[in-house]
Amino acid sequence: MANSQRAEQGQWWAETEKCFDGDVQFTDSDDVDVYLAGGSDDARFVQVMKGHDIDRDLIRAFDEQFEAYGPSLRPDLLGGFRMWTGVGSYIEVAYFTNEDEARRGESKDPPAELAAKMGALAALMANVEFIELRDSWLF
Repeated sequence: MANSQRAEQGQWWAETEKCFDGDVQFTDSDDVDVYLAGGSDDARFVQVMKGHDIDRDLIRAFDEQFEAYGPSLRPDLLGGFRMWTGVGSYIEVAYFTNEDEARRGESKDPPAELAAKMGALAALMANVEFIELRDSWLF
């Protein structure tokens, strides 16, 4: 917020804003969960998910269990973070090696220990908007 008061920031935004097709929305939160290695500049495919009406405890329990399986089950998933924006609402960013590997990883059957929780999560994903970044610039 302090940075937004600087003249340089205003000049930068005046130019950057031209790169967007429509209005830009900013969301602030200090309530963030990180999974696996978090964000990664090495990602060649990034998914942004905006969800609501989700059971936070269920998601956290799944994340904890997934940590043990993640690297072997989904080597394409480098990591990510979930920013909670209200009760049961969040914005999540997942970083993948590339889109082809991510799609192959999505189609894998999970181990039996994760299958039930993944089924419950799939039902909750009905309220999720996906934004896919295929040409992301990460620094």
